[in-house]
Amino acid sequence: MRRKILAAGAMLGLHTLAVVWSFGYRALVVDAGALFTHARGIEDIPSQALFGFISVGLVVAVAGVILERLWHWIRV
Repeated sequence: MRRKILAAGAMLGLHTLAVVWSFGYRALVVDAGALFTHARGIEDIPSQALFGFISVGLVVAVAGVILERLWHWIRV
């Protein structure tokens, strides 16, 4: 259980750093958030970014746990 939490936390940390440092990744997050909001004005960018950050973060955390389980399965 600790390995899963550590893997998910590490992936979320990388996700946060990628949003801060990478313009392309930030654009991906905003575009992913646009799928969940209906308005398209400039004032809706923060809500699109929030929904995108959460949705992409969940995907990244699940991918981290899956990769950790695969790594554990291959190693044993």
